[in-house]
Amino acid sequence: MNASRKITNALEGPVLGGYLIAVFILAEGVGLFAQHYLGLQPCANCVLIRAWLCLLLIGGIYSLTTNKMFPKKGVIKQFNVLVTYALGYVGLIKAVNLSVTNASLERGKSMFSSCSIESPFPSWMPLDSWIPEVFEPRAICGDRITFIGNLSFSEVSIIGIWAALLLLSVSVAFYRPFGDSYSKH
Repeated sequence: MNASRKITNALEGPVLGGYLIAVFILAEGVGLFAQHYLGLQPCANCVLIRAWLCLLLIGGIYSLTTNKMFPKKGVIKQFNVLVTYALGYVGLIKAVNLSVTNASLERGKSMFSSCSIESPFPSWMPLDSWIPEVFEPRAICGDRITFIGNLSFSEVSIIGIWAALLLLSVSVAFYRPFGDSYSKH
């Protein structure tokens, strides 16, 4: 069995779902550590980043669940892998966009001076009321606080999310849902 087939088999198994869940736990863990132990309170954009990262958890659980329900290869298996990738990509891209917005606000390079401290969630999904320790905005965007070295928390978030996005993209490059026969032409 060649290397790309091994990678494809791993991605169709629990590896992809486990990766998304691990990235979610790491990202949320760092955010909650910074909030509860370092005193860096989240702004409205920060809690939106946390909400978008929840798509990774959903994608990971979806992947692990559907791998158990549909263990055989086929169209359903390929669809489930596609849905998992889509959830991962959407969550990471939305999170990195908001992190870039926060970094721009911190450096004064945005047309806005800050974001609202009001809840960014719709009334039909008030995450800030359901889980206030995680999703309640408690600060205003734009305050640059050094987190690691000379980097702010937003800049560290950009680096971390881009790294996760890069690894997810590399896995797509090696993923061969229909084997290697179509790539030899």
